[in-house]
Amino acid sequence: MQSFSRPRLTRQLQTRLGELGLCSFDDYLSLWFDAERGEAERREAIGLLTVQETRFFRAAHQLRMLESEILAAIVGQGDAPFKHLRLWSAGCASGEESYSLAMLLEAHPLLQRWSFEILGTDLSRQALGRAERARYSSERYQSVPERYRPYLLPSQKEYEVAPALRQRCRFALGNLLKPECTPAEEPFDVVFCRNVLMYFGSEARALALQHLHQRMRPGAYLVLGPYETLIEASTLFDRQEGREDVVFRRR
Repeated sequence: MQSFSRPRLTRQLQTRLGELGLCSFDDYLSLWFDAERGEAERREAIGLLTVQETRFFRAAHQLRMLESEILAAIVGQGDAPFKHLRLWSAGCASGEESYSLAMLLEAHPLLQRWSFEILGTDLSRQALGRAERARYSSERYQSVPERYRPYLLPSQKEYEVAPALRQRCRFALGNLLKPECTPAEEPFDVVFCRNVLMYFGSEARALALQHLHQRMRPGAYLVLGPYETLIEASTLFDRQEGREDVVFRRR
C-alpha cells in the first residue's frame, strides 16, 4: 500500500473502516492478517484502492493521435508484407480501453496486412472478470462512436464485444510495481498507462516507469493520462509533441 498516495489511501481506508464498523487502523490491520478473513479482505482492499472509472474511447483525442500519428509512424518503419503489433493496456479496469484500442486497430486502413494483439492487466480480479465477460450496458455503449458500434452486438439488455475482436484481447493480473507479477511477454510497441501513475507516490511512480520501460521495445510509444508527467523518467523516455497531445518514446 505504500505505493498509493497517502491522502487517497487514508480517505479510502477510512471509508472501509466505517463499512466494517472498525474504530482504528490497528483494528483493520488485524483483520488484514487474520487467518480466516484476511485474504478476502485484501482482495476487497485492492478493488477499493484501484480506480475503476473508465469508458469506451475515453480521452478520444489521445486515440485520434494513436490513429493518425503513432500507427502511421510504426507502419512506415518497415517494408515487410506482414507484421505484428503488440499493445499493452496497463490498468485496464473492466476492459473498455482494451476493446476501444482493438476496434480502432481492426478498422484502421493502414493495418489491413498486419495482425495485432492487446494485453490488458489490472490489480483487480473483479474488474478483469468483467473485462473477460465483455458485456456492457447500453449506457456504456453510448460512448462508442457510430463507426465502431458494429463491433458491439446486442445481447438481451446489454451489448457484447464481437467474438473476433475478443480474440485480439487477453486479460491478466498485473502489478506495475512487481514485474514478476506481470505476464512475461514479447516487447510491446505501444503502451497505454492512463490515469494510473497519478495515484502513486514519487518512488513508486519511478519504479513503475522502469517496469514499463523494460517491457517496451526501443522506440516504442507510451501514452499516459492527459495530465500526467514523466519527471521521474527523463533518462528512460523522450517527450514527443503530437498535434493533439503529448506522448513518450522509449529510449
